[in-house]
Amino acid sequence: MKKSLVALGVIVALGAVWTGSAWYTGKSVEDTAQQRLDLINAKFVGVKPGSEAKFDNLKIERGIFSSHVTYDFVAAFPDMSFKIPFESTVYHGPFPLDRIKHFDFSPILFSTHDRIVKNEETQAWFDYAQGQNPFESQIKVGYDSTLTGQAKIAPAKLNLSDVDIVWKGIEANFDKLTAEGVGQSEANIEGLKFLFENDENATKTSVELNNIKAKSDLKPSEWQHIPLGKQTMEVDSFRLSLSEQDMRDFNIEYRNMSMDINTQKNDAFVDYNMLTKAPEMLVNGKSIGEFHAGVKLAHVEGNTMNTLLNLVENTAEYETLPDDQVQALAKTILKNQPLLQIDPLKLTTDSGELKANLVVEIANGDIDMLEQGGNVLSLFKQLTVNVDLSKDAMIKLVAMTEEAQGKSKEEAMLTAAQIVEESFAEAITQGVFVENEKTINLGLLLENNALKLNGQPIPEEQVLMMVVLFFLGMGY
Repeated sequence: MKKSLVALGVIVALGAVWTGSAWYTGKSVEDTAQQRLDLINAKFVGVKPGSEAKFDNLKIERGIFSSHVTYDFVAAFPDMSFKIPFESTVYHGPFPLDRIKHFDFSPILFSTHDRIVKNEETQAWFDYAQGQNPFESQIKVGYDSTLTGQAKIAPAKLNLSDVDIVWKGIEANFDKLTAEGVGQSEANIEGLKFLFENDENATKTSVELNNIKAKSDLKPSEWQHIPLGKQTMEVDSFRLSLSEQDMRDFNIEYRNMSMDINTQKNDAFVDYNMLTKAPEMLVNGKSIGEFHAGVKLAHVEGNTMNTLLNLVENTAEYETLPDDQVQALAKTILKNQPLLQIDPLKLTTDSGELKANLVVEIANGDIDMLEQGGNVLSLFKQLTVNVDLSKDAMIKLVAMTEEAQGKSKEEAMLTAAQIVEESFAEAITQGVFVENEKTINLGLLLENNALKLNGQPIPEEQVLMMVVLFFLGMGY
């Protein structure tokens, strides 16, 4: 009997602790909800002049184990405005009731179930989604403020003033994700389409992506804006289409396209590696070959890069970055001897290859010494550019665009051959490109402190001009 009373007392005590903890968590959520909403709204500030987007009208009905929350997403643009009402059930931690139902006993701050409210303004969205709620999410918020859960967006169509947007369905899953996107996440988008129309010249441009799969596995680093890890994206098809009055429709499509981004820390420096592949590239439905692009940016000083990214994030989209700060940060990055490598950049066709590679490694980033008449080439440890272009491949590509303008295949090939020849004629005459029977080539190489173009030394004044143009192109 005594043991039963003790057990009952323990259960009652635990129940009291759970109830008290849930009540306290609910009060804490209520006290900090507006603050959390303000932090989210801060990210919308400065998106576009004369426009506003924010979460507003937050209301909370607090209970012991859960709370009912309502809020609106309000957006106002110069030519339109709308309001989307949301409701949420917030289950109080440390052991939310909705998690216990699924035998999940891990202690968390709270969990939420959010969805859009059906009313006159959102009815069309519900209709388009065929009865599904247009947006639903179930999220667990840990004591470390990370998010774990999933979100679903039903098929929808938005008719905005300058673009129509259609998506077939979006599902996202994430695990211990921070507000900055650090953590693990995975998103699947069945389809996404953007349609731009210009009534003045009767043109239509559409961008369509099908079956997008994106994954991200990022970990925090000592730099707030530089998470480390891998990000990947796979797209079954990416299609760009152009329709213009008095012109045949023209489109470019990449199939089975993939992109991999890897960010690594190397002592006080950051290395970025990006690889893009498209095994099949088509123009107007005709397969032309395989596209491949690899980019490496290495030995970038982390503290300075983090400061630059922070500057970009805190500058509104319609504002220009402060030139003096950007130039100062760029100088610091260059002084730490970064490496830029593009290898390969290649389109392989049945008529030949169009390929190029670039290697630029800084040895001495003291750009100011150029004003003092210093040796220009001493800035570089490596400088290599190679371009190899198949004539037949270029002619074939240009001919496809000519056919899109209404020319026959024979006329298009003749015109394309003339365009390619005229485009390179002056550069070949000046020795910038070298013409062979089947290819047009360019080779730039830094060797023994001398810069050579196609095997011929380049005069010092021309080297200086090329270097200045290079750094201008880098945004210096």
